[in-house]
Amino acid sequence: MGKPAYRTGDTVVLKRGVFHKDESQRRCSISAVLPEAQGLAQYRVQFKDESFARHITEADVDRTETPASPGATRSASAAGEARWINPNSIRIRK
Repeated sequence: MGKPAYRTGDTVVLKRGVFHKDESQRRCSISAVLPEAQGLAQYRVQFKDESFARHITEADVDRTETPASPGATRSASAAGEARWINPNSIRIRK
């Protein structure tokens, strides 16, 4: 459960066969970042030639052709510091 890899305004390339689009029409723009569901970030995307938005998950994005947004992902050390609870501060009585 981390931050989404992409931000609003980013252009992403979808995996082949997600919306049965041609090879040249797999590129779309993220119009909104939605709440996480089942451990995957969700996005509202829109293709240039369409007047409506579609809903995708992060698993639908082709990671080899679409690099993550700079600053959108956190490093492992930053993720550990941002916890809202520290497990080392919990004491259990015997």
